[in-house]
Amino acid sequence: MRKSFYNPAWFKFLAIVFGIVLSIQSYSQIVKPVKWSWKAEKIKAGEYNLVLTAMIDKNWHLFAQVQAPKGPLPTTFEFEKNQNITLVGNVTEKGDVVKEGKDPDFKTHVKYFEGKAVFTQRIKVLKSTKVKGMLSFMACSTSCTAPEDIDFEFNVTP
Repeated sequence: MRKSFYNPAWFKFLAIVFGIVLSIQSYSQIVKPVKWSWKAEKIKAGEYNLVLTAMIDKNWHLFAQVQAPKGPLPTTFEFEKNQNITLVGNVTEKGDVVKEGKDPDFKTHVKYFEGKAVFTQRIKVLKSTKVKGMLSFMACSTSCTAPEDIDFEFNVTP
């Protein structure tokens, strides 16, 4: 007699395994509470503001560029060396909601943004080029995200 492939116990087992895998998958989704965008704003011939904007989800915050030594990872910007541009000054920052104070989790003074943060680097351009770099940041709510690095690129002309 030929065995049937239909076995109720086997299908029940597969349904349970599928349910467990599906539930684990739904809990392990990566949280991305900060969305970044960037643009180059021409100020005058040969001069630009490189503007990097962070849109921060409700109940989350993004840390400023300067933090206490034992505090959270600050937001940082690195620009690749490029002989066709000159950085003018440092990256400036401003935000919709800026908060400062002693953080109970880090047990030190922190500064952070809520809602939206705008970071600006002024440059002088000698020749048409691509300005490339990387930003690093972390965000916190009731928990913190792992530090994240994001590459960015601008096209600029004199």
